[in-house]
Amino acid sequence: MGAAPSKNSTRSRPWRWRRRLWYIRGKQIAWAQKRGISTQYIEPGKPQQTAYVERYKQTIQHKLLDQHIIECIEAAHDYAAQWLWTYNNECPNMGIGAIAPAQKVKLIN
Repeated sequence: MGAAPSKNSTRSRPWRWRRRLWYIRGKQIAWAQKRGISTQYIEPGKPQQTAYVERYKQTIQHKLLDQHIIECIEAAHDYAAQWLWTYNNECPNMGIGAIAPAQKVKLIN
């Protein structure tokens, strides 16, 4: 298993979510502000942002949450870090020439 992403990696990018999550929005915003994470709504007229959010949500659901019984936030973090490392280092991506993202980075550098 590789190293987990740095804690600052999520803070450098704002979160985007759909406007219809009104019932948890206040708690999410408070949680993010407490941790220094900015939040943004999906921009009107940018439907591709919804597609990215939905695809990410589907991937996390099927590849992570459906595979494990998660009993605490630390376990969720460990599973997510392990999955992310595997995805970036072992899973071929057809969009970049059927190689893993880490291999593509090595080719570029």
